[in-house]
Amino acid sequence: MDRHSVLLRKRVMGRVFRFWLLRHTVPLLITELIVGWVGLTFLANYIFVEKVVSNALTFSVGNPLRLMSYAFSAFFATNLLNQAIVIICGAALLLMLRNINRSIIEYVSMKRNLYSARSPEERADA
Repeated sequence: MDRHSVLLRKRVMGRVFRFWLLRHTVPLLITELIVGWVGLTFLANYIFVEKVVSNALTFSVGNPLRLMSYAFSAFFATNLLNQAIVIICGAALLLMLRNINRSIIEYVSMKRNLYSARSPEERADA
């Protein structure tokens, strides 16, 4: 294969990969962002986030490690519904971060394989 064929193959494969990325990753991320936005809006309306943050900052001024103690005591002092909402939001956030991380790793891996792959003719010449 000559240089132009290799460049053409890389360009075509790059477009194929971009199409695949847009088709598989973007809808998942958009769905997660919408669900996360709705969840956080519900959480902000149900729990007075401003008061929680204000109390946490006031409580942890002297020692930042006390913030963890405050967070745990506040979590266990709330009712069961609030605890469930916080756990569900935390799990959804972790799943969204996992999917974003997986998408980035797939993108980097495919990009590396796309641009480092050599044709059989190039391997024979080496």
